[in-house]
Amino acid sequence: MSSEVVIARAYSDDRKGVADSLLIADEKALYDRGLKAAEEGKDSEAIDLLTKVISLNSRNVAAYVVRAQVFQKLSQNQEALKDYDAAIKLMNDSKELGLLYGMRGDLYKASRRFPEAIADFTKAIEKNPDDRQALFLRGNSQYLAGRPDDAISDFLLILKKKSDDIEALYEMGNAHANKHEFAEAIRLFDKVSGLEPTHTLAMYSRAQAYYCLGAYEKALEEFQKCIKAGIYDEYCRIWTLIIMKQIKSDGYDRYAEEFKTYVSAAKTGEWIRIVSRYLLDLDAASEADVLTEARKAKSARETDERLCEAYFFLAVKNLQNGDKQSAAAFLQKSLDTNVYEFYEYVTAGVLLKSIRVADKQGI
Repeated sequence: MSSEVVIARAYSDDRKGVADSLLIADEKALYDRGLKAAEEGKDSEAIDLLTKVISLNSRNVAAYVVRAQVFQKLSQNQEALKDYDAAIKLMNDSKELGLLYGMRGDLYKASRRFPEAIADFTKAIEKNPDDRQALFLRGNSQYLAGRPDDAISDFLLILKKKSDDIEALYEMGNAHANKHEFAEAIRLFDKVSGLEPTHTLAMYSRAQAYYCLGAYEKALEEFQKCIKAGIYDEYCRIWTLIIMKQIKSDGYDRYAEEFKTYVSAAKTGEWIRIVSRYLLDLDAASEADVLTEARKAKSARETDERLCEAYFFLAVKNLQNGDKQSAAAFLQKSLDTNVYEFYEYVTAGVLLKSIRVADKQGI
């Protein structure tokens, strides 16, 4: 059970919260058992016990909070939201109310309801200006909602208080990349790596940023480092293949054969495997195969993410074949998914812009 359960416990311990003064003996015993069940991962039991507590006392804030956490763990987000709403209506204490806004904001963020998440994190910060987590999550929500400028503003507020905050530095780098400010993104990723050399996401994002900047040799070097480190292995192999072909590397044919062997021997089941086969002209994998596999995702969001990648890599293959018109159409479809946080989305914007510039110049 997450740290918020500890917060919920604080509401009813040592008379610090509103719930304790309202608990009668049976209610207190049921609550303690429900909290213990939640902490032990006995979700159904916890929900049953906490529901009984609420039936005895509909003003028990702690019970609503813990039950909301259990519902959220089970991805029953609507039920969790109802409990957070009830707890917020009952809570009067300013700082603890801020914590509840932060918890509900986190639920909204997980549900990708970013406007509501941003509003709740803003309320949490108003109640507790030193709530760094709420500020970070608001910045991250801004970024995921396609508002990189607002995200950068929030991350800068964190960095003013702690200049070596690794999370803020990394996410601010991604926000700059989203704005196609790749040199600044690389500077921030370098700073993250200096503070934490094993920060794998910074390594991968830096490789992507170098590619978008047009520094293909440097991007190739960075992706090869990622492969050695075991980071996003097949994605990095795909990008290595793309770059080697793009720069007409002498080692392309040998690498392509090695990659084919890798793909043929690797276990099936990973979505990206069909993309590798398509780019390698392996097993007659087609555009239709890639899109069909992308649409087999388990959720609407995962489908959007896969399609963002699928359309991008279909565009790359069409560019390699000299079909700029089809490539541009696929790049636009990748952008239309609005998966702002994916580098395929960011790179699609870069490539589409370059195609349009070339068309204007008659190249």
